Amino acid sequence: MGQFSDRIGRKPLIIAGLILMVPATTLQSYVATTLQLAVLRALQGFAMAAIVVPALARASDLSSSGTEGRQIIILSMGLDLGAAVGPLLSGFLAIYYFGLPFLAGGLLSLAGVGIVYAFVSSEKRRED
Repeated sequence: MGQFSDRIGRKPLIIAGLILMVPATTLQSYVATTLQLAVLRALQGFAMAAIVVPALARASDLSSSGTEGRQIIILSMGLDLGAAVGPLLSGFLAIYYFGLPFLAGGLLSLAGVGIVYAFVSSEKRRED
């Protein structure tokens, strides 16, 4: 994913990953077999790689020389916060309808597409 994001750009790959994440997450509320779940989870893993790898690279691109580690750690902390809060929120949503956490996750991914499109710049890598 890293080399691919170097070729096509960070922003398009992040957006593509978020778009793939929408059905990969939403359709999990309709899973009836183990094979369906395995395929959707594999798609989710691929989408996550298409989001995280270029996002970390973009954080490095935008950071000042010598502060790359600090910028990447902040992004990693955000991912970890989502991994901690996500299951808690899902537990509350599943009380109302089992598929609601998956639908909410797909909706949040769709919102992420708009946020990345609007606020992430497409400028090229900085050269040190």
